[in-house]
Amino acid sequence: MMKPSFSWLKTRQTKYGLYLAAYIVVVLALLAVANWAVNRHSKSWDLTANKQYSLSDQTKKIVRGLNRNVKIYCFDRERQFGRAKDLLDMYGRLSPKVSVEYIDPDRKPAIARDLQVKSYGSIILVSGDRRQEASVLDEESVTTALIRLVKSGEKNVCFVEGHGEASIEDSDRRGLSRAKKALEDSNYKTKTVSLLRDPKVPADCTVTVIDGPKNEYVQTEVDALRKYVEGGGRALFLLDPGAGEKLGELLASWSVELKKDLVIDLNPVNQLFGADVTMPIITEYKSHAITREMSRVATIMPFARSVAAGKDSKAGITVETLFETSAESWATKFTPEMKQVALERGKDNKGPISIAVAGTVKKTEGIEPKEGRLVVVGSGRFPANNYIGFNGNKDLFVNTVNWLSSDEDLISIRPKERENRGVNLSVSQMRRVFFLSVVGLPLLMLLSGVVVWWRRR
Repeated sequence: MMKPSFSWLKTRQTKYGLYLAAYIVVVLALLAVANWAVNRHSKSWDLTANKQYSLSDQTKKIVRGLNRNVKIYCFDRERQFGRAKDLLDMYGRLSPKVSVEYIDPDRKPAIARDLQVKSYGSIILVSGDRRQEASVLDEESVTTALIRLVKSGEKNVCFVEGHGEASIEDSDRRGLSRAKKALEDSNYKTKTVSLLRDPKVPADCTVTVIDGPKNEYVQTEVDALRKYVEGGGRALFLLDPGAGEKLGELLASWSVELKKDLVIDLNPVNQLFGADVTMPIITEYKSHAITREMSRVATIMPFARSVAAGKDSKAGITVETLFETSAESWATKFTPEMKQVALERGKDNKGPISIAVAGTVKKTEGIEPKEGRLVVVGSGRFPANNYIGFNGNKDLFVNTVNWLSSDEDLISIRPKERENRGVNLSVSQMRRVFFLSVVGLPLLMLLSGVVVWWRRR
């Protein structure tokens, strides 16, 4: 009886075939494992350049800090739920106190009617007997609705007018309409007040803002601000060079030194951002509640002056520096008649230079002393419409108001607008791409095959 021959197993073709089969099995196994991992953790790994599948620090902080249950309803046609799930499911994964439900209003009209749903795509947030609706389907709108849902009580940010200050209704470059919207998105009300007509800060002003006055305050207004802060009020002073002599005297009584200079920054980083020497770029911050979350963002302080903590400490008053300019900066004497900047290195004050401070004022008189808070920034222009969109300017402005109003839990880095990373090609570029992909690559593969065949022939 003939024994079966297995000599074919020793041939070169068989070995190569087995090697190829083993390689294919290994590759298929790796692809299967990768596919399983991606499906299981698809929202945990965000490798996109603009982090479009990640929530902002502000959203994470607010959701994880919830002390009540929140239900998010998405009302739309069933086949349209995909985009909403990409966003809303991330909220649900952050905290067990958040649940998300997707409802087709045509199939469950009773629920839609109870929640006053008027159109497809509505996002409704509910907690107890409270209800808020997100204006559109994006993180900023949903988080804004969440803040309004869980924050109780009305807080007013009052902007003083009557001295050439920037207006919250002005949508021009120097106006504050974008700053107003940023505050309202954080559940604040905004309004203007005049201390000239009535030299008393209204009792309902949670925070009072003095932004870039061009004309001098009179003594009755200064006295009103003093009484307000020392009685537990909260004030934000944004003062450009050459303005606020009377306010400077008031701030000096609270150990804040407002200097009569202009900060010049020669740091090369300014050029990278397209800023000139009178627009310092801030990239490093002191350890304070306002700036603690700002370590990864830059801010710009156009046309700034020095603001520093006073050298003499006073009872019941604490003042801390928030941030300084770079070591390549200088503070030169400022006069309104200045036409150009000339540095005198022997006389001018060399950086780093403090241009923002935060302080508390606590008077011991009375049965129950109240703590006033103040922040002074040597630039009235950083929250203006033409600068508030720069990197971290909006975060710094709103975080400052958050600290002043004792809303420290809202201090964070907010959602940024999604960046459009589409590629726009000209007609000639499209032709090149077509030629390379449809003609060039197949032709290259064919030539490579011919070369390999010829060498082995």
